[in-house]
Amino acid sequence: MNWKRKYWGLALIITAAITLQGCDQKAADTPKNVQKLAAPITVKHMLGSTVVDYLPQRVAVLDMNEADFLDQLNIPILGMPKDYVPHFLEKYKSDKQIQDLGAIVQPNMERIYALKPDLILMTPLHVNHYQELSKIAPTIHYDINFNDSESNHINLVKDHLMTLGQIF
Repeated sequence: MNWKRKYWGLALIITAAITLQGCDQKAADTPKNVQKLAAPITVKHMLGSTVVDYLPQRVAVLDMNEADFLDQLNIPILGMPKDYVPHFLEKYKSDKQIQDLGAIVQPNMERIYALKPDLILMTPLHVNHYQELSKIAPTIHYDINFNDSESNHINLVKDHLMTLGQIF
């Protein structure tokens, strides 16, 4: 009789532990191998500010500029639009490991959500999606004006690359 009581007690404890572990939704959403940054990085941009406090492992890019930047920095890309990929980034178009996120001008929000990125990089083409993207993951807006070639592009690129360098 005593062994039955111990057996059921142990079974109850294991069941409770499994149940309580399932209740911690935040822990389930956070990858186990996330590396915290020494200090959170706050990126200020035209649409607000974004705080990144860990080294992103699952990066979604919504523009070929961002894909090019990450390629140059040798940072893996998890997902990107594949409707137009320039020749110098052609390796990404056929890579099955990189999720196709729709069109550059109209990203597929369902695919982005399903990808569960931990960082999203966007440009002014995606301004209308910023709020929704920010609910999925920290989202950084690349502050460049594609319609004004006189608008200090070199410094904007340099500043953005410095920001990416701080994060990665």
